[in-house]
Amino acid sequence: MNEIGSNIRQFFRSLFGSRVSEVLELSLLQTRSDFEQRLQDKDAVIAELRSERAQLMSELTLYRLRAGLPTASQLTAKKQPSFLFDTPQKTSWQLAQEQHDAENARLDAEEALAAAQKKEATQ
Repeated sequence: MNEIGSNIRQFFRSLFGSRVSEVLELSLLQTRSDFEQRLQDKDAVIAELRSERAQLMSELTLYRLRAGLPTASQLTAKKQPSFLFDTPQKTSWQLAQEQHDAENARLDAEEALAAAQKKEATQ
């Protein structure tokens, strides 16, 4: 009797387990296909927006040319950005480092001069 019950339980476990795995596999495949579809939709929207932007930029350039306004390429060709020629401002830390290095160089020069004078005096 015990053997029949275990066979029945095993039959139901294998039956139920296989259906659960099938449902999970189908769910996984559906999730993957949904993800791939969303990626394709995103790429399509991006391509559409890029083409729309290019069309609007060409219309803007055309309007500027008709109105006699300079186009973007003409504006950048005439004027160089000022940041290319500006020297960067030194921070307070960089200034402190320069002062410290100058002081050390001055002290080293004084020590070398004193050593040279001492050497001459002993000769």
